[in-house]
Amino acid sequence: MQQFSAELTLGTGVNKNRRSWSAIDHWQIQLGLSQFAGNPNLSEQLETVYPLQSLVTPTGMWITQASLERIEGDKKLDWSMNAGVITIGNNLMEIPAINYYTNYTLNTPYNLSVIGYPVTPLTAPGAQVGLHHEQFGSLDYGYYNLNKTHQIAASLGVSPLTPKLEGNLHLIQWSINPLANPKQTKTEKNKQQMPDPQIQLGGYISATNLNVNSNKDLGEGINRGLYGTVTWPLSLPIGKDNRVWVSSSLSLESRQQPVGKLYSCWTAKPRRLSWERPRCRSTRPKPQWIQSNHYPQPKLRSGH
Repeated sequence: MQQFSAELTLGTGVNKNRRSWSAIDHWQIQLGLSQFAGNPNLSEQLETVYPLQSLVTPTGMWITQASLERIEGDKKLDWSMNAGVITIGNNLMEIPAINYYTNYTLNTPYNLSVIGYPVTPLTAPGAQVGLHHEQFGSLDYGYYNLNKTHQIAASLGVSPLTPKLEGNLHLIQWSINPLANPKQTKTEKNKQQMPDPQIQLGGYISATNLNVNSNKDLGEGINRGLYGTVTWPLSLPIGKDNRVWVSSSLSLESRQQPVGKLYSCWTAKPRRLSWERPRCRSTRPKPQWIQSNHYPQPKLRSGH
């Protein structure tokens, strides 16, 4: 797979130090496009049992962001916002450690199999608001209207695998760095090779109505769940910086998410620039409609 991404950020504070921002400098306009090309079925054709990466299907040009964003400043207490055509992100449902060696693309870090969730490159109209405290961490809330996810993806010619649907998604999350040191200098921060220690707890609720007959196991209806992760530093005789992390998610709707979703991994930063492949165990494979383009072709309900 080949990916080409173009992003445009407009704002008065782009080239300024965050500590010297004025009120207007916190605001930015974000625009993003991504072009995916290649053979998304290569792993399947090679009969790979566990592909190293999940690939974006189908190929084509995707709108990945078109939003107005407010970025928090370096204050003891501040807030952030991102509203427009967006994906789940900006701290919500993000595990920083996982970005160091894997690409989850159309799936979430917690491997939720609820169709229509706006995870890159799939987008939806919505808003994310965060309250950030230097000592007590961040409290984030996100709302996403899923009615237009299919139409937005198709607007530049992509034929999305997700069907047209109606629904919405709510997320709320608290995260904190329990070992944060406000007196840490920038030089000390730069010496750190791995993500900050973190404790993250969150929950989600969604309601979706799919315009298809074959909606079994596709996540229609009410979906509720909890998720969390812990990232912690380790002192090891090898490497400059090391982390261990564990994450899990729990569905409160067993009929929608019938399989366990606990998984954990660890990774370390060796002295050289190469990365060691993490050791992972997962009791829940990725849903087939995410891994390939063999998504079951639904039939329209009668009367639609």
